[in-house]
Amino acid sequence: MTIVVELEGLEVFGRHGVLEGERERGQRFLYDVRLQVSDAVLSDRIEDAVDYREVADCVREVSDARAYSLIEALAAAVAGAIVERFPVEQARVRVRKPDVDLPVEFSAATVERRGGWAASRYVGAGAVIVDREGRVLLVRHTYGRLNWELPGGLSEPGESFAETAVREVREETGLEAVPERLTGIYYSPESDAHHFVFRCAVGEDAAPAPASPEISECGWWPEDALPRPISDFTVRRIRDALAGATPELPQAVPPRSWLE
Repeated sequence: MTIVVELEGLEVFGRHGVLEGERERGQRFLYDVRLQVSDAVLSDRIEDAVDYREVADCVREVSDARAYSLIEALAAAVAGAIVERFPVEQARVRVRKPDVDLPVEFSAATVERRGGWAASRYVGAGAVIVDREGRVLLVRHTYGRLNWELPGGLSEPGESFAETAVREVREETGLEAVPERLTGIYYSPESDAHHFVFRCAVGEDAAPAPASPEISECGWWPEDALPRPISDFTVRRIRDALAGATPELPQAVPPRSWLE
């Protein structure tokens, strides 16, 4: 059974566009959001469903966080935030620009992102990469809290967890990583999510650069001077990896708190 929930025509004012005038005056953008969810919603309990109000708030939050030149990048950022925040199997986000200065009804861009798999349970992987000076590679998100994070994300069908980490490093930083060892297996009861962390290596002269519209910055940071905002979960994964942890069983983690 496939269950799809939709939000059509969510209007949000934003200051996005290539032209300076578009950013200065702002304009309305229409969002069409299509979410594939699990059959858990058949319980008829809001606790098992995706709250449309929270999805709408997520869209507004991403739009307000920064200005985008391209609606393609804006749609990708919204889709990325949704699959990270909500228990969805797939998110399809269409952004329409109805007031475009062209003889057309509107311009639009559509992005699809896979969410968790295995009945919408989240399973993902991240990479801890350290340079010759002992600094850790971090990326900064363009959505949500605009936080710093390890390169990583949700697993896709047909790939191992180590392959997930390698793909995410490539997609977010442009670097080719080689997994060396597993440093952490974590379980979050709050989101029913498992997360695998791998210590990875890249070339000595590797120069990371944002390779995704979901990433605004990449940088190397010492363990004792990590940037803000960052979650306590990210700090824990970094410290476990640098301490040489060799996990045998998943470690339960509490709800995230944020260092601002």
